[in-house]
Amino acid sequence: METRRAARALGRVVLPGVVLGLEGGLGAGKTFFVEALARGLGVPKDVPVTSPTFTLVHVLGGGRLTLVHADLYRLERGPDVDELGLDDLGGPERVTAIEWWRRLPRWPDELLRIRLDVTGPGTRAIRARARGPRATASLARWKAGLGPSILC
Repeated sequence: METRRAARALGRVVLPGVVLGLEGGLGAGKTFFVEALARGLGVPKDVPVTSPTFTLVHVLGGGRLTLVHADLYRLERGPDVDELGLDDLGGPERVTAIEWWRRLPRWPDELLRIRLDVTGPGTRAIRARARGPRATASLARWKAGLGPSILC
């Protein structure tokens, strides 16, 4: 429940153009986090949020910002990732969430790194670090909106 609450809170405050780099092992809750993020952005509940592991990229609209959800798990770092055109998917009215983002050949200028770690049965630790002014402002707004912070 806390992971859902945190992701929804981020969806309400994240600034356009920020890339969310999601980290964590298999089963850590990255896609679950993105689903809750989408609801926080206002993506309608009838729009399914599923893992793009095989399709690689989903574009979800209908919220205050368009959410681009990518999963790079099946790709090799470098040319395979470049061919996706993720640089073209960013924009002033979008937020991009990338699972396995470290496979990107270059770090985005506006990057909010979010690490999900399983700490026990049904529990997670969430750690976040920002790079770039919009990502840094998004992180500050996110922390302020959470009240007693669940971020490590």
